[in-house]
Amino acid sequence: GVDEGPDGLKLISEVIHEKLGIKMSVLMGANIANEVADEKFCETTIGSRDQAQGALLKELMQTHHFRVTVVQEADVVEICGALK
Repeated sequence: GVDEGPDGLKLISEVIHEKLGIKMSVLMGANIANEVADEKFCETTIGSRDQAQGALLKELMQTHHFRVTVVQEADVVEICGALK
């Protein structure tokens, strides 16, 4: 998502990173929670500037019915998710 503040627009991941000081990755996809729960085929994209963190998230989340793609352009993934 996007937050509007005194300094203009900021991605929510930026706000969280500033407040908590932790590495952030973002997820968006062609998926709906109940479809994922029903094990219908879904795809998602994880944006992670940290390749190791992205690979770990993929390993933890990907199943035969939930395909995960990892890219380093986290800002683009987050903006696309906000616009969707």
